[in-house]
Parts: sequence; structure tokens; C-alpha cells
Amino acid sequence: MLKAGPVLQWLGIRADESANHANQPRFNRHESGSMVWRPIFDWSVELLWAQHRKHGIAPNPLYALGMGRVGCMPCINCRKSELRNIADLFPDHIDRIRQWEKIVASANKRRSATFFPAVTDPTDVDWQLCNQDLAATRL
Repeated sequence: MLKAGPVLQWLGIRADESANHANQPRFNRHESGSMVWRPIFDWSVELLWAQHRKHGIAPNPLYALGMGRVGCMPCINCRKSELRNIADLFPDHIDRIRQWEKIVASANKRRSATFFPAVTDPTDVDWQLCNQDLAATRL
């Protein structure tokens, strides 16, 4: 697209959604050469919903089901409580992710894959021993 002219990406993120979002600029050049603009960056959640009401825009129905992020479902950044809610309401989504993880794990050299960011490497021996020790202390 950049060959045809300038590209402006609009991202609907707000600074108060996360610490990562708060550290991003409202406007910047992307590494691809396009420009990125975050038009609702400084909006509060109250202003966001007020604009919905003002313009007659119905919220995404997933919000009424307890989802906090609806751009993707499940979001890799969702809270555990939201993931539990998704598992209860949409078990097919969890089954699909389980299948993706199996496919990716079978194709990579570590034979491990996770849809959600891992804090530790599940193939790390020390990590596995730590979990075994933790499980033993619960008995």
C-alpha cells in the first residue's frame, strides 16, 4: 500500500487500558513506513461509552457477557477471570485454541506451544521441577 501513497493506520486503543498502552505515543511513524494515529488515546472509558450513546452505536455484545477486550477473542492479554468466562460461555473457542497449540507444538523443535504468552519456558527443566515442588507442598 505504501507504494501507492502515504498510509495512516488508526488504532482504537486508550492509554488507560494498560501500562503498555499508556507508554505509546498518540501519533508515530511505524517501522513499515506508515503513520499510526490513536484518535481515542486520551479518552476515558466514560467518554467512550458517552460517544456510543450520543451516536446510537450499540456496544459489542461481548462486553455484556463480561469480556474486557473484544478486538480478538480470546485476547492473549485477557485476565484469567475473563478466560474462565470464555471457557464457560464458548467452550468451542478453548477447544480450537487447544488444537492450534497441538498443531504448532508438533511442528516446532521444542514440541511446545502456547496461545498465551508464557512467563517461563514450559520446556525448562528447572521450571518443571519448581512446579513439582510446589505441587508436593500442597499435599
